[in-house]
Amino acid sequence: MFTSIVYAQTSTFADSASQIYTLEELMTVGIAILLLIAIILTIVFVLWWGFLLVISGGDEHKVHPAINMIRYSLIGLIVMIVIILVTPALSRAVGFETVGEKFSPGNIFQTMKCVSDRVFGNTDQSCFAVASGRTGYSSSGGGIPTFGGSSSQGGNSPNGVGNWTGDL
Repeated sequence: MFTSIVYAQTSTFADSASQIYTLEELMTVGIAILLLIAIILTIVFVLWWGFLLVISGGDEHKVHPAINMIRYSLIGLIVMIVIILVTPALSRAVGFETVGEKFSPGNIFQTMKCVSDRVFGNTDQSCFAVASGRTGYSSSGGGIPTFGGSSSQGGNSPNGVGNWTGDL
């Protein structure tokens, strides 16, 4: 009597949730997320303690903690970046070449860029695929307009030089 056709909706989240990731992929994405958080926190701490340093009025009880917290924030970020730069060399020296390739600074920073692009909605690409090196990640063309043409012909760009070739 009452018959109708029902279509199931597919979800990319369900597809990615059922996929099995390797330990290296999980660790690479985790390191990229931690490094992003460290960079954001360093910026917040430097700005906050810099503001407190400016409004301290020269009071030594307020100046020294502010300077020390700025110093410690920057030292912590530098230590994390040095660890990322040194890890591949140490893993190759010990004999773990594959670990050195997976945790290379280029791979970490590329995964970090993919994670930040995913947060701001610039890409739909899986950052786990970027972390494993299965795909070449490029954020260009993610809705960002590019210019074509030469400066002599004019065009439809805001400054009249070249033509828009991307979507706005």
